[in-house]
Amino acid sequence: MKKHLPIFLFILVCCLSCNDAPVRVLGKQDYGKVMFENDNFDDVIAAAKAQNKPIFLDVYTNWCGWCKRLDITTYQDPQVIKYLNTNFIPLKVNAESGRGYAVKVRYGVNSYPRLLFLDSDGKPLLTIKGYRDAKGLLQAATKAADIYKSN
Repeated sequence: MKKHLPIFLFILVCCLSCNDAPVRVLGKQDYGKVMFENDNFDDVIAAAKAQNKPIFLDVYTNWCGWCKRLDITTYQDPQVIKYLNTNFIPLKVNAESGRGYAVKVRYGVNSYPRLLFLDSDGKPLLTIKGYRDAKGLLQAATKAADIYKSN
């Protein structure tokens, strides 16, 4: 047992130092407090209809540097957090895995990040190609919310 202790401690330290991974909480992923739903698109559509809210969809990949920048800058902004959590059903999907691939195909996503604002039926209201800072994302989100309310 004693000769395995250093190996165990090394593995434990490595695991604890990997804090870039999103935290899973009851089917949601916490990317800096914007509470993104998991990648079950059908469940998000049902929730959007039930709550009469539009959907904010972030389509990303693991290798996308600008996607990571969104996570560590834009999604950390208190105004963005409050606005997206209050006015939208946020959804984040990896375009290269699981059900995210079907979402990517459905919306013709071919560059990342791709930020889509959808109505509660999943129809696009507004699409953003590429990174946006907090101010830019808030402007787009406000515009999308206004479009949703006027329909």
